[in-house]
Formats: sequence, C-alpha cells, structure tokens
Amino acid sequence: MLRTKPEPDVEKRHLTLEAKMAQINGDTAQKQINVHNKVVKHVMDLVNTAREEWETETASRTNQPQTCSNSETEVLLAALGTGKGIKMMPGRAPPPGPSPTIPQQPPPQMPNTSKAVSSVKTNIKAASAMNPYGR
Repeated sequence: MLRTKPEPDVEKRHLTLEAKMAQINGDTAQKQINVHNKVVKHVMDLVNTAREEWETETASRTNQPQTCSNSETEVLLAALGTGKGIKMMPGRAPPPGPSPTIPQQPPPQMPNTSKAVSSVKTNIKAASAMNPYGR
C-alpha cells in the first residue's frame, strides 16, 4: 500500500523537530554544524588510520614464509592414525600391547589397606517399580 502521509507518531516527531529548529538562531545552528563536522572528521581520521594499520599488518603477514607443509602434515597424520611409515629402531623395546609369544598374566593384586571394607549392602529398586502412576 502506498502512503502519501507519514504515520501520526512520525509526523508528530517531525513537527516537534521543526519547532525546535525554528527556535535556534542561525549562529547557534552554524556552530552546532561546525562541531558536528569536526567530530565526524576526527572519527573518519581514526577509522582511516586503523584501516591503514590493518592493511600494513595484513600485507606483512602475507610476505612471511610458509611454516608448514601439506605433504608433511599428511605423512604425520597417516603415521599417527594407521602407523604407516613407522619403523622399529634397533635396540628399542617393542611397543606396549599384547605379544603373541609371551602369554599375558594378570598383574598381582596389591592389598588395598587404605579403604575400609563396607559391610552395608544396598538394595536398589528399578525406577519403574517406584513410579507412583503405574504405567
């Protein structure tokens, strides 16, 4: 819908601003305009200075040599994930894990004297048995 007349609250605000504008004399208005322009110019200078600094920082970062290699990263990931390319060094112990030639024995149990043996037995009921609505 095309409106040719502003909404009532917008029109009221516009009339209020026009009345305020009519009360200010020309010298005061010009001073306010000059102060406004000065503030805007200062803000623009700050923005331009920051932009120039960011651009020089970005340019200096692109001139740095690359510190990583995609192929080396892929080789490292393959070695860590699948063991590809890992060789046993002579004189080194085998990696921990099950060995086919040595039977696995459970480690000896050490008596734990720091904890008291509990003589209290608990009876935990299922949550469904405790439901008062009996579904």
